Amino acid sequence: MMNHSLCNKIKLLKMSLLSAAISSIVACGSNEQSLTTASEKSTSSNSDTTTVISGTSSTENVLCQYSYNEYNDSISVQTTSSADWACTGTTRDLVANGIPDHPVGTFPNPDNPNTIAEQTISESFTLTPIQSDTATLMGGPRGLLGVVLNGVKIDAGTGGSCDDSGDNCSLADNSGNWNIEALSQDTFNFGTDDNNAHVQPDGTYHYHGIPEGFFALRGGNSSTMTLIAWAADGFPIYARYGYSIADDASSVYRHLSNGNVCTRLGICSWLWRFR
Repeated sequence: MMNHSLCNKIKLLKMSLLSAAISSIVACGSNEQSLTTASEKSTSSNSDTTTVISGTSSTENVLCQYSYNEYNDSISVQTTSSADWACTGTTRDLVANGIPDHPVGTFPNPDNPNTIAEQTISESFTLTPIQSDTATLMGGPRGLLGVVLNGVKIDAGTGGSCDDSGDNCSLADNSGNWNIEALSQDTFNFGTDDNNAHVQPDGTYHYHGIPEGFFALRGGNSSTMTLIAWAADGFPIYARYGYSIADDASSVYRHLSNGNVCTRLGICSWLWRFR
């Protein structure tokens, strides 16, 4: 049983972390923008510009080739991380094994008793994502949210929920109307590591928030927009800095907070995506 204060906390979490908890995907964007980052230049010979075609945004020249295949010697991994992205025809295709390419926390741990294991990941995203003002709920049984370039999935929701009273909660039952988020709360511990990730029972390592280790590997800093992932709708995902004026590629970079994203782009998320 939880007190009234805790109930309110859970409700506030759901309202402020809607996308992180149940994860909405909104296809934003119609203006041509530069997508250049230093890391992208070093891994792709493609242009870093999205082209607008009749209400759709073409990403066919944006980081189409991205490959990684190296051993991860973290104690909880000790196997090879592999990810291979390529653009073929009208789709951006991924073949990966779901193993992270950066240091991870200890798994299993008391709050997450699962061991990281290789997965068979094969995904295809459109190269011409379509702008929409309608949010589509994704994540968990609703479908894939997106995949980080290293082949690790983004799955921000959890299997936990509470009923409308906030008095009855379960970490293993998602039938309640209020979803329990793995991050930004201190009532429940889901055993996440410093990368805001943990492991599902089948061994799938996945992110609930900014993939800190990968962001660092990509050279993320305050002077660049860092492309770190692709969303299921085909739009790129950036962290953690972006243009201070969203549709002006010449504007200065600024740190993008969750509130700023929700207010300016209509997306409540820990990531900022190209618009």
